[in-house]
Amino acid sequence: MLALETGQIWWSHEASSYRGLTLDEDALYVATADGELLALKARTGAEIWRQKALLHRGLSAPTTMDKAVVTADFQGYVHWLDKASGALAARASTGKVRISTPPVVVGNMVLVINDRGHISAFRVTPLAAATAGRRTVPPPPAPQSTESK
Repeated sequence: MLALETGQIWWSHEASSYRGLTLDEDALYVATADGELLALKARTGAEIWRQKALLHRGLSAPTTMDKAVVTADFQGYVHWLDKASGALAARASTGKVRISTPPVVVGNMVLVINDRGHISAFRVTPLAAATAGRRTVPPPPAPQSTESK
C-alpha cells in the first residue's frame, strides 16, 4: 500500500496472483496463484485469515457481497466464504466449465459467466440466515488430471 501524495510504502505483503484482488472498507482479498484465498487488513496489511481448502482450483478474482467473499474455479464451482473467518459457507456448481472472470454482485444476485459464455445467476440469502443451524460446507473434490499419455 502506497501513500498517494508521497509514494511512501505504508505496508507490503508478498503474494502471487494472476487473477486479481478486491477491496472493501476493511480488507483486501486476494486469490493467490496456487489457490489460497487471503484476507488482509486494508490499513495495516496484517493477515486476517488464509483459506487453503481451494488450493489448485484456478480461482477467479474474488468479489465481495454483504458478509461474504465470492470466487469461482476451473471446474465451474462458485464458492462463498465468510468475510470474518474465511470459512466456506456455500458452494454451487454451474457445470464443468472453467470460470475465469470474477463473479459480479448486483443486490442479492451473484452472476458468473463461464469460459464458454454460459451465464449463471444465484439469488443469495444473507449469510447469517443461510448458515444458522448448518454445518460448514466441505471442500470440493480434489482436481483430477484429464491428460492422456
